[in-house]
This record gives sequence, structure tokens and C-alpha cells, in this order.
Amino acid sequence: MVRNALLEIDKFQGTPFPPKTINIEGKQYSMENIFLDADLKIVIRTQETDIVDLVGGQDGAYSEPELDNLMLDHRLRSDNGDNMSAYLIIVNGLYDPQDAENPGPDRGTLGIMFNRRQRLGTSVFYGADMIRSDEYAFFRTTIHELGHQFNLLHEDATSYSDNESRRFTIMNQTWAMRRHKSTEEEFEVPEGTFSDERKYPGWPKGIGFKFGKFEKIHLSTHDFSRVAPGGSRFGVCDPVHGEWSQTYRERIE
Repeated sequence: MVRNALLEIDKFQGTPFPPKTINIEGKQYSMENIFLDADLKIVIRTQETDIVDLVGGQDGAYSEPELDNLMLDHRLRSDNGDNMSAYLIIVNGLYDPQDAENPGPDRGTLGIMFNRRQRLGTSVFYGADMIRSDEYAFFRTTIHELGHQFNLLHEDATSYSDNESRRFTIMNQTWAMRRHKSTEEEFEVPEGTFSDERKYPGWPKGIGFKFGKFEKIHLSTHDFSRVAPGGSRFGVCDPVHGEWSQTYRERIE
């Protein structure tokens, strides 16, 4: 049974909306089709396009409580009946209070789900170099963070073989598909660890623009309140997620 969700996307002045489609190796992907393959029909409404950045332009960074306030100020109020509602806002960066000398933006964070208690909002950070320069990263991060809003965990992800190359599904973190013989020094692993390019094809070849088996089971069959944004707290769901997490490393190593 296909579930339905309305997704509202807002953005700051000077930032674009996420790509509508991506073409890679002769295949075209859209956000709607990726979710529909997991029995979740997404209708996208691009709403406010010129929210003023009151923090400070390209270097502006927002804390999670500030993102929550932005959502409360700009999200449309609507009754979607039995349908789910999700929210995404594109801003420049996440304020990093742990860095006393340069508290924001955190250039290493591509996006987050904020409001973990109810899973009501997500944000992608256009100030991050990878998001700004790589449309694959912008597109995939958007879907990944929305996956969290629908209560998907990193450990729900998997990998699969496609045309003799390994791909990593949506809920994997970016590092999983960046493993390649050319990044061994960066990952601080012994030379040869990632030498098998069929197993570690690297970015962007390792991107799987799809949800895997467990991700699909969650989106299509788990209790509505534990999938829909505004339902259960993040991570509170069917106990089977715990079983999936125990075999996660085996699925991606």
C-alpha cells in the first residue's frame, strides 16, 4: 500500500532548491521516484524562495533551536488529513558551538534533521563545499536527511551490486561510498585496504540512488506514527531496527 506525504521546501536568498533530477551513468533519478520505489508518494511544494539570512550571508550559521524557530516562522499551516507532512529548509550552515575559535558554520556537516523529539524538520547546508560544488551530494543529502525525518536510521542501510560495481543505499553516510584506493591516506588505513574497486568504487560511482530492503520495509509497513514526521521520537520504532543494526557493518564492509 502506497503512503502519501507532502514535502514543503523553503530556501534562503542566494541558495538554490535541490536538483529536481540527477543523471548518472545514463540513468535519471528524481526525488519523487526514489521515494515511490519505497511505496511513499511524495508531493513537493517549493514555497518561500527569498527568506532573508539574518545571521550573515554566506558565513551565516544556525543552531538547531534557531532552525526550529525558522521552521515555525515559515512553514505553512495545513491539514493534510491522513497524509504525512515533511519540511526542508536550505540555509548556509550549522552553528558549531564546540569550535570556540570559529563556531560556525560547520563545513563538515552537509545536512541534519533537527527537532528530534518530533522529527518535524530537516535542513541542508549550502555553505558546505561538497553541497555547493557537487549536485550528486546536494541531491542525495536532501533525500538522506528526509529519510531521517521519516525515522530511518543509518543502520537501516545496505549495499548491493549493480553492473559489477557496489552501490550504497540512501541511508548510508557519505563516508561509506567515499572509500576508494585514492582515499586510503585520508581514512588512515593501510595501503591496499580499498584496492578492490568493485567493492570500493568511490564517489560518485558508489552512490545508490535508492532505498534498500530494510529502508523500504520501514517506510512502507511500520506503524504510521513511527514513520510520519510529528509522530514518535527519532529512533523509537519497531524493535527490528535493533536487529538490522547488528548486521549493518557486515552489509557495507
